[in-house]
Amino acid sequence: MSGEFMVEKVKVSDKFDDLLLLSIDETMKYVLGEANAAIIYRYLEENSCSKEEIPQNLDLFSSALRDLIGNGRGQMLGAACILEETIAETFALKLGKTFGEKHPFDFVGYINRLKEMCSGKNPN
Repeated sequence: MSGEFMVEKVKVSDKFDDLLLLSIDETMKYVLGEANAAIIYRYLEENSCSKEEIPQNLDLFSSALRDLIGNGRGQMLGAACILEETIAETFALKLGKTFGEKHPFDFVGYINRLKEMCSGKNPN
C-alpha cells in the first residue's frame, strides 16, 4: 500500500459483520502493519475469540486493543481509542454514513448504533 489510505467502496447488500471485519482488518494492517495486526489477532485467539468472531465480541476486541497498545491513561486519547475511531470512520464510509462522533468515543456503542440503523430498527 502506498502512503495514502484507500477506503474500498462496497455494495450495501454486503453483510454487516463481514464489512465490519474488513474495516477492522484494513485499518489495523494500514495503521499497525501486517505483523502487529497478526499479533493482535493471535492475542484474541488465545482469549477465545477468532478473527471471524470479532463482530460478535466487540467488547473483547476493544479490551484487547487497550491491553496491547494502550488505553490513554495520563493522556487525552490512547492509541487504542485512536485506532477504534479510525476503524469506525472507515466502516461508516463503507456503509455510506458520515462519521461525526464526539469525545469521549464509545466504539462498541457506535458500531451497535450503526447496526441498528442498517437493520432498520432505528430510523435516525
